[in-house]
Amino acid sequence: MLQEVGLTGNAPFEVHCGAELEDAYQAASALLSRPDRPTALLVINDMLAVAVMRAAQDLGLTVPGDLSVAGFDDIPFSSYTAPRLTTVTGKAEESGREAVRLLLKRFAEPDLPQQVTTAEAQLIIRESTGPVTYRRKDSLH
Repeated sequence: MLQEVGLTGNAPFEVHCGAELEDAYQAASALLSRPDRPTALLVINDMLAVAVMRAAQDLGLTVPGDLSVAGFDDIPFSSYTAPRLTTVTGKAEESGREAVRLLLKRFAEPDLPQQVTTAEAQLIIRESTGPVTYRRKDSLH
């Protein structure tokens, strides 16, 4: 997919961190301090996305003016951040039940062919994403 829009890969911008808010804050601070910093971050969950927005703010960046941020889960708090967090929501409980059903079926019948299931997801666009202010490469922060 990245190749379709002229990008060669995402490895330099893919960052793994721990599950704590401080882990996300530190990872985002390092990533956003780079001269080739990204203009958008998709974060694994909403709580860590809140820490990412704080790191951006502490670096003097605006969300979404300089950086768009989106998370996953649509936790209630996401509607109360400033700016309100764009997020992806799915039917986690339903998906979990289906995964357990498939797992139990696999235990009962180990030779079954591989099974694939899909889950619905919904993008909830709020204030933390939008057009990013244009910046020339020679005028990066």
